[in-house]
Amino acid sequence: MGLETGENDDIQASTVKQNMEQQKEKLENTNVRTQQGTSFNKEAVDNSMSNQLNLNQLLQLLDRGTPLAKEFFDFQKSKLDLTIKRDEKIGAHNRKLITSLLIFLSIVTGAMAFLTFLGKVSGDALLFLAGIIVGYVMTMIQGLLSSPFENEEEGS
Repeated sequence: MGLETGENDDIQASTVKQNMEQQKEKLENTNVRTQQGTSFNKEAVDNSMSNQLNLNQLLQLLDRGTPLAKEFFDFQKSKLDLTIKRDEKIGAHNRKLITSLLIFLSIVTGAMAFLTFLGKVSGDALLFLAGIIVGYVMTMIQGLLSSPFENEEEGS
């Protein structure tokens, strides 16, 4: 067709305006009274014509905004997908880390228990080590329960 979008919109707007003016002239030229004896109100005709023009403008704005809304929802979906992938990777990393730490702590505790059994280390040292390990495990559990990204999500 060769017409750009702006020219096409101008042609449509001028056609709509011409049709509305023709309808307005027809309504103004007819001074026919209805059965109840009322006449057409010129202000009501003007208001109905301006409302129709506003509706056409609104429809044009909605047509232009639809691609932007689709792009926004696609962006939000991709952002959510990336957040899910990030959390899955963090979970896998935490499981590996916890497993290795628990194995290490078990070996150290077992070695201390064995040395205490042999009498090489006092029972107080074993009890002290057990208290430190319990405190460490509780701190580790607290760190796992709180998300490292809580402050980041509040800011965005």
